[in-house]
Amino acid sequence: MRLARLPIVLVVFACLAAVGCPDEWGNELSGFDTDGIANDSADILTGRATLEGQGDNASIQILLGQLDLSMLTADGGLYRLPRDLPEGEWELEARYPYHHSAKLSFQIENGVPTDPLPDITLERALDFTVTTNGYFFTFGDSVIVTLAVENISTEPHEIRSSKKPIEAMAVVRNGEIVFGGLVPGLVDDETVLTFEPGDTLFYEFLWKIGGINISPGEYEIYAVLTSDLTHPEYFSKPVDGQADLNAGLFERLRPAVIRVD
Repeated sequence: MRLARLPIVLVVFACLAAVGCPDEWGNELSGFDTDGIANDSADILTGRATLEGQGDNASIQILLGQLDLSMLTADGGLYRLPRDLPEGEWELEARYPYHHSAKLSFQIENGVPTDPLPDITLERALDFTVTTNGYFFTFGDSVIVTLAVENISTEPHEIRSSKKPIEAMAVVRNGEIVFGGLVPGLVDDETVLTFEPGDTLFYEFLWKIGGINISPGEYEIYAVLTSDLTHPEYFSKPVDGQADLNAGLFERLRPAVIRVD
């Protein structure tokens, strides 16, 4: 196992990522129309993508590269192909941050796949563990947050971010971010990290408890490495009326919990 320790950083930004808002099949992201799909072909046009070890499989990105189309999975990981694809061999790719992408090839005849689309599963690549230097804190105390990032898979995994710091932290209370955010830093400087199987890197954050948003109670602390060049839709500044895919990242992470009195 390779170990490394990086300098303490102070996270001083807060915003969320966003992309186009999907309908129940995720089709608005890609822009294609599935209206008029016949009931007798619905099952064969529908596929399912899942994330290893996760019960929530919504908002996985499905790419149909030959048409430059993409969509998001709905609840349960379901997606639906566009109708009347030309005959021939097709390939789609499923992507989600911190997972290895997965590809699926299929044959189209008479506008539908020759066989039902099999389920595809994205293997988990990076695991994040967040710890703090205590549980009880008071207003004005400094919390030291340690993020351990480990490649738990059997293949190398790359993280690519357009800005630094690449490490990001968010403090959440009752579902609302009160400090930071799971987004890239403010300095334009492309960063590429490759994690070999078993590699672990450590990052530290220093958060001094304060501000008008902080009152007594429990707080969840999340931390990740950002990857806005590989998965830009999940790490972008929000735009009014667009879906917040960054929120889904919170639901799939394990936070550290502290109490402020």
